[in-house]
Amino acid sequence: MEKIIFEMFATVLATITALLPIANPLMTVAILPGMAAHLSASEREAQVKRACVYMAAILVTFLLAGALI
Repeated sequence: MEKIIFEMFATVLATITALLPIANPLMTVAILPGMAAHLSASEREAQVKRACVYMAAILVTFLLAGALI
């Protein structure tokens, strides 16, 4: 049981480490205020949510299709 938990932790850590350069959250946080300055708070929130859904969809698509590529 302990080995399974360690392997799951290692897999999650490797996945997060691999996705950080792709998602680049530090640069996104720096760019977002300039790109969304003209939007209202509700529009900005909707735009951020939409971007997160798109990014998740792209990553899941490549996750599932990765074996075929």
